[in-house]
Amino acid sequence: MWLLIFVCLLFSGQVAGTFLEISVQDTSDPLIHLESFGFLASPGGHLEMSVIQLETTASVTVGVGATKWPMGFTLERGTRLIGARLGQWRRQGCFANRYTGQVVALLPTMQPPTTSPTKTIHLHTTNTHGLLQSIDMSTDIQQEGLYSLYFFNCNPNTTATFRLQLHQYNTIDGTPSYLSLGDRWLDLVTGLMAIVCLAFAGLWGHLLHLRREGVEFFHRFMLLIVLLYTDVLIWASIYYHQLDTHGVVALPISLLYHVPRVLMEVALLVFITLVASGACRTTCPAKPNRSLLVAVCLLALIANVCWVFVDTQAPGSSFWTPARRLWRLASGLAHLLSIMPLFCTLFSTLQARVLAGCCYCFCSPCTALYTTFKGATHSTPTHRHAYLLCSLVMSHTFLVSLSVGLQAHLEYDRTWIAHLVFYVTRVGFLILLAVALRPLPPKGREEVEEEEVSDAELAFPV
Repeated sequence: MWLLIFVCLLFSGQVAGTFLEISVQDTSDPLIHLESFGFLASPGGHLEMSVIQLETTASVTVGVGATKWPMGFTLERGTRLIGARLGQWRRQGCFANRYTGQVVALLPTMQPPTTSPTKTIHLHTTNTHGLLQSIDMSTDIQQEGLYSLYFFNCNPNTTATFRLQLHQYNTIDGTPSYLSLGDRWLDLVTGLMAIVCLAFAGLWGHLLHLRREGVEFFHRFMLLIVLLYTDVLIWASIYYHQLDTHGVVALPISLLYHVPRVLMEVALLVFITLVASGACRTTCPAKPNRSLLVAVCLLALIANVCWVFVDTQAPGSSFWTPARRLWRLASGLAHLLSIMPLFCTLFSTLQARVLAGCCYCFCSPCTALYTTFKGATHSTPTHRHAYLLCSLVMSHTFLVSLSVGLQAHLEYDRTWIAHLVFYVTRVGFLILLAVALRPLPPKGREEVEEEEVSDAELAFPV
């Protein structure tokens, strides 16, 4: 727990400020996407870049403070985040000969770029002058849109080290807004979902009280997850509101948001593993595999710690791309392992289990539709419950992944929709999961027990 708090403190503390700092060490990449922000047209948008450190090995080949080929920073206008990320991989030729940005900051170069930007600013390396350089790009934001800052280096076999501070915000009705245009409504979205989740927690707790004779451990565990997620949404609303209005988040609030979120994600995957293992059956509950639970916990913890880093750092920061890849890999493996016991129950042969796992990874909607169809047409109620539960978990995983992709593909001023899809999916999944596992009244519980006893050996054909 203390290690988790320390990691979240380390990462979240770096973003809790009006100035966003980007640090890159000894990079040889010809093009790096540093940051994207949705701006209003001038004078609404404000962007100031301060170059604290800029050193390169390319300068020694030509002269002090100069490079043979262009090296510097450019501001590009677009509409979607996916375009900015894909642009980082389009490395054919020197980027300085095909940029379209309004403003470009360049080191002195022997071979000037063939493309003439609207505005050119001359930089110097800090190891030759040692002076901080501040560049105000506010007047160059002529149109509303998503503005992406890139670093480019057209000098082969050279490295660069730089550290920047970005001060960016929009002025709306005379008040600065420090969140990108598409993220301005995140405090409202998370606040509304917190109210929905709190109402559901109250209803679930009332149901557990009314049917307390049939309440098991997993029912209380479910209530704990719902309450923990309500807490996460409340602090998320406060976190985004402070970030939007002040450009700075108090460190305790940042910790109160990130630490419970990591714990909730881990607890949710553990609960899914318990459900998939059969530990939540009314009669003859199965003992979950401890090794599987430990593996799911570790993968979920790694994935969510990486998420904290990705969420609080700029895309151009060192290790941001590897952390994002590790987050997606560890999260995918954790979700796959959590539902694997259900695959082993539903599908009798090894080939069928492998096929189901592959379909789950690469085409989860098809697998979800298949299990829904099997559950709806199966004659045994216990079989139907298991199939539909599998479909519910896979649909939740797919929609969560879809919301992450939507954030990059939506227009710059509509990215809040992706967050809304994510929160609605998560809250809806918790509600449907609770309905599926709700404690039954005495008469209904007796009927379920008779069905489970008569069908104790669950062996489902493909």
